[in-house]
Amino acid sequence: TSLAFGSYGIKQGFNNLGAACAENGMLEEARGYFEQALTLDAAYRTALSNLAKVFASMRKWADAKKTLKRLLDLDPKNHDARMQLVTILRQSGQGHAAVFELEKLAKDEPKNVDILVLAGDISMESGDSLMALTYYQRALTLDSSRFDLLEKIQRLLEVQAGGAGYGNDPFSST
Repeated sequence: TSLAFGSYGIKQGFNNLGAACAENGMLEEARGYFEQALTLDAAYRTALSNLAKVFASMRKWADAKKTLKRLLDLDPKNHDARMQLVTILRQSGQGHAAVFELEKLAKDEPKNVDILVLAGDISMESGDSLMALTYYQRALTLDSSRFDLLEKIQRLLEVQAGGAGYGNDPFSST
């Protein structure tokens, strides 16, 4: 057992060094430490998550997605990893894919309002105001106290009516 504990301590040490490097913008060094931790334990979820974040920071989207796929293969329902994938898809300009992933999350977490709000926000970024409106309305049915959603819906409806709203929008009549 002492060997197993020693291996755990070593992989955790590499992960901690990687995190410290990443926090200080030393991304290549961080990548190396996370990869060393994964050499000791290919299923070390924390290091996989951290490595994906480093790849995203380096704008190496394919590597980030591949690393997250490894993590999700180990733990398909991992909410944080799934949200991390959404972030990576969004940052890499794949808004529709990010919304698709959020839809899958919403099916697994039907009472999570924040997932629907994020899907609405990303839909707006992608220029799909009708879909954004749908997501905001779904979220509002789950939590009617969210005044921020009322404001978003109001702006979308103003755009549809030709008001100030969000601006350039294909849903608008102007």
